[in-house]
Amino acid sequence: MLKENSEESKLVNSCFRPKIIRNMEVTFFKEDERGKFYIIANPKNSKYIKVHESIYNLIKMFNGTNTITDIERKILEEEIPVDIYDLLKLLADKGFIENLRFQQKNYLLS
Repeated sequence: MLKENSEESKLVNSCFRPKIIRNMEVTFFKEDERGKFYIIANPKNSKYIKVHESIYNLIKMFNGTNTITDIERKILEEEIPVDIYDLLKLLADKGFIENLRFQQKNYLLS
């Protein structure tokens, strides 16, 4: 997985504004003592992931206007146990980030 200081994390910088695909499908999965869980699916490639409600709420911030820094701030404020770069890589690998290639061209770190 990606770590903030790794070479792979240099795919984007803190100004990157991730945008989730428009046709992402969200289905309630279950609720237990840990909270609510959702399945988010990409209908274009039939890939999906199961996420906790705290991660689902973070993903809602991937709207093309919030930067990585904005999302990291939310993670710290709410003490969500996730690395933003790991989450971004997971979503990108499953085809959930629609603007990654465009953003890479504009925000690649040197």
